Amino acid sequence: MQIRPSSNLAEQLADYLGQQIVDGTLAADEPIAESRLAAELQVSRGSVREAMLILERRHLVQLIPRRGAVVMAMRRQEMSALYELRAILAQASWGVLAQGWQESHRASLQAALDALAIQIEQPAGAALGSAVAAFFDAAAHLANNCYLLQVLQNLGPATRRALLPLQQYPLQARRQMLQRCQAMFDRAAGGHAEAAGQLAADWWRGLATQPAAQPIQDACLHAA
Repeated sequence: MQIRPSSNLAEQLADYLGQQIVDGTLAADEPIAESRLAAELQVSRGSVREAMLILERRHLVQLIPRRGAVVMAMRRQEMSALYELRAILAQASWGVLAQGWQESHRASLQAALDALAIQIEQPAGAALGSAVAAFFDAAAHLANNCYLLQVLQNLGPATRRALLPLQQYPLQARRQMLQRCQAMFDRAAGGHAEAAGQLAADWWRGLATQPAAQPIQDACLHAA
């Protein structure tokens, strides 16, 4: 890990460990030994402990009394719960975006959609989930609700983790997902708040019914 002097050390540690959890290097239910980690990275245990609190806020670890930090599981139940929460948040943000739509919004949202379209066509890879999250987050940023943005920031790593199974979707299914994202864009640009919000919510809820909505461990194994 390279230390960035201009950034908070605990945040850097949280980003470093969080990426290992998202990509499966640290497996579900695996304990994280603070003392070993501090020695390995040559940082204080206090910084590691603060990083664990950040990761807990990001829904990547659980802090268990007398056991310390343990990597949170991301099985079907956890994934479905996260999809449902993202559906509620997406319905709100896309509805607000459509109500206050301005043509100045188009460029940034189109850029996020174009980036998603590129990843849709790529072979299996974790970048697809990140592109999906970035597209929905772009809409939330344009909705301009600071409280919503804070929630989404904390949910970001767990969301990317829960979207790993998208790697296993057939190309045609991924293209259909892209078409539905385009439909959200079109409804929002047309000022159709209810329709845009409902499409966004249905997009996330539809993930829970897909055959690829399997435990993260299985998805990572198949992609390896």
